[in-house]
Amino acid sequence: MKALVVFDGRFYKNSGQPCSYHLTYDLFTKRYLSEFDSVTVVGRLFDKEDPGAKPVTGENADFIGIPGYVGPKEFITKLPKTIKSLWNLDIDNTAIFLRTPGTIPFIFSLLLLLKRKNFAVEVVADPYDQLSKGAVVHPIRGFFQHLYTKFLKWQCRTAIGASYVTRYSLQKRYPPSSELNTHYTSLNLGDDWFVPSARVSNTKLTTVKLLNIGMMPQLYKAQDVILESVKIMTESGQDCHITFIGDGEYKEKLQQMAVTLGVNDKVSFLGKIADRDYIKQLFDEADVFVLPSRQEGLPRAMIEAMSRALPCVGTNVGGIEELIDNDFIISVNDPQALADKVMLLAKSPELLTEQSAKNLTTSKEYRGSLVQERREAFYRGVKEHS
Repeated sequence: MKALVVFDGRFYKNSGQPCSYHLTYDLFTKRYLSEFDSVTVVGRLFDKEDPGAKPVTGENADFIGIPGYVGPKEFITKLPKTIKSLWNLDIDNTAIFLRTPGTIPFIFSLLLLLKRKNFAVEVVADPYDQLSKGAVVHPIRGFFQHLYTKFLKWQCRTAIGASYVTRYSLQKRYPPSSELNTHYTSLNLGDDWFVPSARVSNTKLTTVKLLNIGMMPQLYKAQDVILESVKIMTESGQDCHITFIGDGEYKEKLQQMAVTLGVNDKVSFLGKIADRDYIKQLFDEADVFVLPSRQEGLPRAMIEAMSRALPCVGTNVGGIEELIDNDFIISVNDPQALADKVMLLAKSPELLTEQSAKNLTTSKEYRGSLVQERREAFYRGVKEHS
């Protein structure tokens, strides 16, 4: 039996091959081959190169591209081709996984209903938060928020099986109806990611080095809030520097915002980074990982930061509450709270040491081998019911 994985992921053509930064053959596609003979990935394919991105295809794995689009207007113009591509997918002797929420997996779920074909869902985010005020700027944002929340609830009720990236957070809002349900992150953390021991801090931080990782097609990761908190800290006498990893349509606006706020000299925009060893190095050089997200499933970058024993500050969205100490969880859109938590850590070597140890311990629950065991059990269940 083969697996078919359908979602809204963005893929780009490098030397004619479909490529991605995070959804590569080694990091993503190959995991399905532990239980299936072959796998086909379906996602948005943009006809341009993205240097550094790596192939999603490989041995026993291929890719079918949906015409790339961004935003409702482009989607409408490409809807006929999208429906035709999805309708023509080969679903014989196939286990179907919809990585949701998303427009493409929702359309496909309706087509599967017409074809009387079962599907499973892998829930990776919350559209209610994803389309919240501030995360997306659009005149009918509220309509889409309501619509996609309803979509996902229906998919979880209809699916023969449901997996979630969170242990319990997403399940509360989008409960499964099937007894075949589990949780596992999309992250594959090898043993090489985990540092042998926690950090020990002996002095206050004169300059606190902050790190944030997140793409910038929207302000889901609230990089604007981070910039505002940097200004607050600077005016409070706490020296700091923030390093952003990620790219997208909002990058230039964020760079201009840093200039407008007068903190441009305290900000580094590194763009996308494909070199995993370099990312480890940046984690190790940082003092605090900050993720004041407006929406999350289970943040992979935060788990990676924790595996490097890095203290973290995050918001009360998605699965963040499952990861870090409640004392370092703040409300959404609150730059003052973010600044206060960072300054608290900077002034307390004891807290830095304590949070480092707690985060490293928690991160070990997400070792790749443990996560893959749950994935494979879910794959087997879906295969039996497909």
